[in-house]
Amino acid sequence: MREFGRVEVDWPNKDAGKQPSRFCFVEFEDEYQVFRYLIKCQMIHGRFFNHVKLGKKMFQMIHGRFLNHVKLGKKMFQVECKPFFIKNSRFGCDDGHDVDTRSVFLGGLPRETTAFDLQQLLSIFGEVTQVVIDLHHSTNYPRGTAVVTFRDVESVKAAIYARIVQYLPTNSHVCRNVSECSNIVEFNSCF
Repeated sequence: MREFGRVEVDWPNKDAGKQPSRFCFVEFEDEYQVFRYLIKCQMIHGRFFNHVKLGKKMFQMIHGRFLNHVKLGKKMFQVECKPFFIKNSRFGCDDGHDVDTRSVFLGGLPRETTAFDLQQLLSIFGEVTQVVIDLHHSTNYPRGTAVVTFRDVESVKAAIYARIVQYLPTNSHVCRNVSECSNIVEFNSCF
């Protein structure tokens, strides 16, 4: 990764004395570096993959723990790269009206969901004026939650009354049901 400039790598659980997670967050200094990195990736069914060589110590610590790993040779793995651009975390703008009575909270969102995706999905209930996806403070990666604000209270009521909306995230084959309880919308896998 050094060829793309300065990056920060965050391995969840690494400092907790456990094995690192099957994933890590790589934060680039600017978007240009991300684009350069993605050009080096291979696109398969709309998803980005890259071959990663691991040092001996890291290989021993996480061998067999990558979700999408394919052993290509000595200590080489094919890993999926899921870029998230900060610009995809917001849609629309605050129109100055009382947001509390016109907003719903979404939880359990797939990490690749964009604010535009949510606006498109929930516009069946009425005009969506703003979508804000919550980002983790240290990685700027989505937490899986969002707040959606509608133009009027009737749209909020329609969304709550519907209780379930089917959602197929971009580049995913897993259908999601959007269900609503007490102003909290949850995503559950379809069966």
